Amino acid sequence: MHVITKIEAPDDSRLLFCSDIHGELTFLLKSLDSLGFIKGKDTLVHAGDLIDRGTESFKTARFFCNDNSGSFFSVLGNHDMFAIHQNFDLWFLNGGRWIIDELPTHEDKTLFGEMIKKLPLIIEVQHKDSLIGVTHACVPYEFENWQDFVEYTVNNHNIGLVEEITWQREFIEYKDNPFYNNSTVLGVDFTVHGHTVVKEPTFVANRLHIDTGLVYGKYLTITELVDGEFVFHKFHKE
Repeated sequence: MHVITKIEAPDDSRLLFCSDIHGELTFLLKSLDSLGFIKGKDTLVHAGDLIDRGTESFKTARFFCNDNSGSFFSVLGNHDMFAIHQNFDLWFLNGGRWIIDELPTHEDKTLFGEMIKKLPLIIEVQHKDSLIGVTHACVPYEFENWQDFVEYTVNNHNIGLVEEITWQREFIEYKDNPFYNNSTVLGVDFTVHGHTVVKEPTFVANRLHIDTGLVYGKYLTITELVDGEFVFHKFHKE
């Protein structure tokens, strides 16, 4: 499994983040177009869950996995992991029945899983003076320092740790607990996550959660890093 991708976004480019697109590529690209996003110059980092529940799962995954422009990146989400492990009972219960029509053969499903394996668990992006870490669900609470987390995960990406990174909800579910609000990840300016739906983009210490429930009839958040701070753009489906 590919663990980390490191990105250096040029100073004269824009850096944006979103999460949990779940197969809604056309809507994402339309939203980016309205922001004046320039493919090949600007950078979008997606915090996982490219597939399931939406209308264009295969198209969305293929777009990110095969991007040659240098503009589109994504970490693995728990739904993306379904495509790797191919536990079909669990996958079907979580919005994966689209594969019956779009990936009908065993070979189709296997090749799709191999394509998804190109995605990393972690993305680290440097832009101007800011360092941002991205995982799908969290940086597990046992790691206080970003570099310690990265180093350990590179060397010990066991099943338990991978499940924490892609499934854990504690930080956002217990965000009002002082333990979690004091849980700054050292060695990085911010971390960005999706996975757990929030009413609006939410900080827990320096951990930013941005899944605002697009596929549940809510809205897509695209957040942009501007001069070391986040600016939030909201997009509702008509």
